[in-house]
Amino acid sequence: MSRIRANKITNKLGTGAVQLEKGAEIPVGMGITGAGSINLSGIITAATINATTFQGIDSTALKDPAGNVKIQAQASGAVHTGIATFQDLDVDGHTNLDNVSISGVATVTGNLNVGGVLTYEDVTNVDSVGLITARNGISVTSGGITVLGGTITGTATTATTIDTTATSTDATMYMTFVDSQTTGRTLRTDAGVTYNPNSNSLTAGAFVGDGSGLTGLNVGLTTEALTTAGSTVTLDLTKDDHKITKSGTYTITCTGGTESESHTLRIVNSGTATVSFSDYFLFPSGGTPNLPTANGAISLISFTVHRAGAVGINTQLLAGASVNFS
Repeated sequence: MSRIRANKITNKLGTGAVQLEKGAEIPVGMGITGAGSINLSGIITAATINATTFQGIDSTALKDPAGNVKIQAQASGAVHTGIATFQDLDVDGHTNLDNVSISGVATVTGNLNVGGVLTYEDVTNVDSVGLITARNGISVTSGGITVLGGTITGTATTATTIDTTATSTDATMYMTFVDSQTTGRTLRTDAGVTYNPNSNSLTAGAFVGDGSGLTGLNVGLTTEALTTAGSTVTLDLTKDDHKITKSGTYTITCTGGTESESHTLRIVNSGTATVSFSDYFLFPSGGTPNLPTANGAISLISFTVHRAGAVGINTQLLAGASVNFS
């Protein structure tokens, strides 16, 4: 093998560098050193290039062989165009990603803050401080839905089963109804229909029907016992039977009443008694009966409400003759 030993090599005219038409091969462990520059217009292929600076190279972008920019440097970072494949991506600090497609599994051990819309097909646990919108509905296969606060609003198209909790609380409950026999029913309630679970009592303003199918009804006369002191005794005509046990001189009158209702009046003298009646009582032939005055005397009078009193209209009670059971 031949060698050329020289301190300097120039072209034939001594005006420039020599041309290496077949290239140059530098043995392993050797290199090209110097204080000058290396000017190449072609392609440099090297395993490692160590340099302090590069001149004439666009250091703000990386391009593909066709000259298309794939990574463009900016003042705030770098913009990547196309597909980037990473074996491992470790991001510290804040990162803005406009569009990320993950075909595998993404594991987030900390908090994931999404300022826009998060679209996903399957998720194990959702903890949202804002509003969750389920565009195609919610399918709960197990576990149920528990609402710890607030309300559930909207329209339930179909509810096959609604589970409730039994209670025996001594309180007023309100019945619920639907406003239609067809679909799209709305639940309603009425303050006039109440139920007490403790007493099993149902209260309503009116019950309509003939009552032929009702059992266990406690139907009978209602009575009142009067021992009122004073010169006037007032009968409550919401009751059916009236018992007065009294002595002295007094007048019997009444309040309330419904036309055609029948009543009985029992008068027991607890001492010497003189009894008279208000103008509400009408007796046969217009004569007021003379009741016994002796102590222990018992009298019975039956009467019917002929006309219920109103503003400017007196009550009229049609009374039969008195019966003395002394």
